[in-house]
Amino acid sequence: MEEGRIALTDTVGRYLPSWAEHQTGRITMFELLTHTSILPSHIPLYRISIDREGAMEAIKHLLPRKNGGVEYSCLGFIVLGRILEVITGLSLDQLIDHYICKPLGMEHTMYCPSKSNYENVMPTEYCEWRNRLLIGEVHDENAFHLGGVSGNAGIFSNITDMCRFADALISKSEDSSQLLQKKTLEIMTRNYTKGLNENRGLGWCIKNTPDNVAGEYFSKDSFGHTGYTGTSIWIDPQNNSYAILLTNRVYYSRDVAEIRHVRQVFHNLAMLQ
Repeated sequence: MEEGRIALTDTVGRYLPSWAEHQTGRITMFELLTHTSILPSHIPLYRISIDREGAMEAIKHLLPRKNGGVEYSCLGFIVLGRILEVITGLSLDQLIDHYICKPLGMEHTMYCPSKSNYENVMPTEYCEWRNRLLIGEVHDENAFHLGGVSGNAGIFSNITDMCRFADALISKSEDSSQLLQKKTLEIMTRNYTKGLNENRGLGWCIKNTPDNVAGEYFSKDSFGHTGYTGTSIWIDPQNNSYAILLTNRVYYSRDVAEIRHVRQVFHNLAMLQ
């Protein structure tokens, strides 16, 4: 957006011409980023398509979900990732490295870590579909089916790099070396879905109620996101604070429900320090 190459009102069909005549082609970038599009949360692309192009075709032909409001959609971010590749001419892993990792000195953040890095990677779960314990490969089946590089999942990192990322987002500096311009940060972290079932900014969850996973003490201006495998980041610009949680809650199995409570307690303790 800062480069003027994409706008929130642009439609999917503008960048993916074969989608233009489908209902999915009328989805806007704003709807993808706020999870208010017609796309459902998930379909098993890894079971109904044979490759990346087949997966995109499956999403293109989807009918609108029946319920309105906010519905977190991995599919929406898969589409968004593909659009960014079309616009920039870079693959998504190259794009992340160029625009985020290198400017911030994040040397341990990547898609698809090499086997030489596996000793620094925690296992997630035993995957029955892949018939193995997952180490160093994306947990999400759809993202794995897409080659491990996808807009919805697949990035590996560590606490040092994530702190660099959070520092860049919490900074009030106008220094051009920061990740985003101050105005962009403000636009990104507004609550665009007031009155709906969830508070959403552009790509971010926005703090809403005290029972939010951010806990009781993060301000109403705070924003963050959780990850299925047990990761999360919450940033509170009002209090100049952030909290990052990197767990493997799906080890040895994804059938673990306590992570929400753990997150709330962790965030409360972090803010009371």
